[in-house]
Amino acid sequence: METKDKNGDLISSLPEPIIHHILSWIDMKYVVQMSILSRRWRDLWAHVPHLNFDHELFPDEGNNKSYFLDFVDRVMSARDGFTIQRFQLFGGCYCDFDRINSWIGVAVRCNVQELHVIVNVSTRQPVVMLPHLLFTCKSLRVLKLDLGSNSKRPQLILPDSSALTGLKTLHLGSFSLVDGELASKFFSSCPVLEKLIITNCNLMTTKDLHISSLLLKKLMIEISVEDHKSFDHIQDFNGLTGCKIKICAPNLTSFRCRDNMARDYVLENICSLYNADIDLFLENHLDNELTTLPSESREEHAKYVVDWLRRLYDVKALSLSSMFIWVISEVRGIIEGGLPVPFSDLRYLKVKTRLYTDSIRGILYLLKRCPGVESLVFEIAGKNYLLSPIYQSWDEEKLNIPTKLYWESLFPLQCSLYRLKSVEIWNFFGYMHEVILLKFLLKNAAALEKLVIHTSDEWKYDADNRLIKFGEDLQTFPRASPRVQTLLF
Repeated sequence: METKDKNGDLISSLPEPIIHHILSWIDMKYVVQMSILSRRWRDLWAHVPHLNFDHELFPDEGNNKSYFLDFVDRVMSARDGFTIQRFQLFGGCYCDFDRINSWIGVAVRCNVQELHVIVNVSTRQPVVMLPHLLFTCKSLRVLKLDLGSNSKRPQLILPDSSALTGLKTLHLGSFSLVDGELASKFFSSCPVLEKLIITNCNLMTTKDLHISSLLLKKLMIEISVEDHKSFDHIQDFNGLTGCKIKICAPNLTSFRCRDNMARDYVLENICSLYNADIDLFLENHLDNELTTLPSESREEHAKYVVDWLRRLYDVKALSLSSMFIWVISEVRGIIEGGLPVPFSDLRYLKVKTRLYTDSIRGILYLLKRCPGVESLVFEIAGKNYLLSPIYQSWDEEKLNIPTKLYWESLFPLQCSLYRLKSVEIWNFFGYMHEVILLKFLLKNAAALEKLVIHTSDEWKYDADNRLIKFGEDLQTFPRASPRVQTLLF
């Protein structure tokens, strides 16, 4: 019986650092409830270093919306100077920002290292101002601020001066930046910043934004489509996207950008850039919108594409959106004139495309310009409702379509994919152009070692029959490489 009692509470016998690590994954609501377990657990909640607060875990309090706020108040008031490694708050639209600022103040005074504030600010509070001591916190290593949603982005007021000398990761989301100069100064006040993420922010009224960081390694800028919808009546794209973004980061290795095609980006001293993921859209984010634009606007967008490709000339891995491919296909003359030299350093290419007939020119243009590509990924977007997939009710051999000849006529024989080793296709429906693309790659990639095909979710209704038929046909496709391995999911 003594052995049973001794081993009855194994967790309580663990060293305190291990207990703290276990509790770091648990919301404070449950950590506080554990105080009834034993004498050792009675006050443990008051000095655990990781504080997680989620308002969604308080659903049983009826209309008493202040219950969650009062709970956080009680926990924070009991800190008594104990160090906080991570403070994480998920709050609803009813959160009082005066209280949030007081919690931030407590966390800063407790030498917080990670601060995550994810709240949905009420429309009654269009302007948010955070305590100044947050922007001079020397212990802070990670800061994430997400203050709104797609439909509402409060204006964040940044201080005139800041000094986050230890900050390495900064994530800003869902608010409006009005003063580009203050934002630029804020970024410069983080001398050891390595990772910067800007998502779902409104830059419409912001002037030039400069991101200059010596140690920055990863940069992500994702401007939502909704930022531009209220400006659809504006025909001047420069007026639409007046905020010019200038980036100077000599140690930047990864860059992800989702933004309006017309926004002016200036990339300076990015000699270390290895991976770039560029997702561009037009005003209404419609893939067929380019065909409705006048020729002058098409040429203007083609110049934007040329500028982007020139900026990313030395990258080793590149991902491009379907709109990028569409512009290349539609205005190929300007593209070819602006980029006469191939991308000799590129080893990985990912293309997001709907794979219409008009997209073929853009895809082949990229393949011709990237002779050193070793890994090629196609992410097929959307569904072609005008056709039925071949491997549903149609037989490709009965189709009288010159697509195969069209592909081969655009691709010169002397330009083979001699380095291509891996091909991956996502969201494969089985449409004609997808099958022709697959045959084309197998026929021309003599060094191909691996082919991976992820079929569309549409196949789940009769996946077995489709996979069997497609798998059998796939084995009959001519192949330039005798050692290619095929995986079909």
